[in-house]
Amino acid sequence: MKMKKILLTTGIVCLALAGWISADLISSSISVDGSSWIKSSVTGDRSYAGLMFTTDTSTVTRSVDFSKALDTQTRISSTGPLGVSEYSKQTNAPKDEFWRCLFARSDTNPEQRNEIETRGILSSGNYTGVRGLTENLTTAGTDINGNGLMSLSKRSESMNRSQEERSVAAGRMNVSEYVSSSLTHLQILII
Repeated sequence: MKMKKILLTTGIVCLALAGWISADLISSSISVDGSSWIKSSVTGDRSYAGLMFTTDTSTVTRSVDFSKALDTQTRISSTGPLGVSEYSKQTNAPKDEFWRCLFARSDTNPEQRNEIETRGILSSGNYTGVRGLTENLTTAGTDINGNGLMSLSKRSESMNRSQEERSVAAGRMNVSEYVSSSLTHLQILII
């Protein structure tokens, strides 16, 4: 009876402490001769969602670090079909200004937002994606080498500016792209 009380007390303490413990880094490495499916997401002012699948002989390494900012790294190499969908978004809603004019429009949305998305499917090939969401800066680096269909889109939006860009590649491809977007400006470098 005394042992049951000790185990029950220990279990309650562990459950109580579990609410204060959280992971700041998720990292995995998969090497498979079959199929794999990986999904991860982080939501908030800095959001990331990733979904990857492979079939046949493939290697997948991935890390999601949200200890301070939000940094992700994804590397996939497959001799068979592989699918990728990566999405990152950062929003910044400035605080209301108390000195704002009484006659100013109240229906304007002062929120600033950056979104970067990469999705597609390859019959075989390599995919590398690196994302970084830090204070007011969103970056993404993408390197794709294979045969298939890929879509890369970027969007930056603020109260008085909106910028959008989409690239689609089909067939045999070698795509390298770097995006740097502050909450006020979007820069795209395609190599």
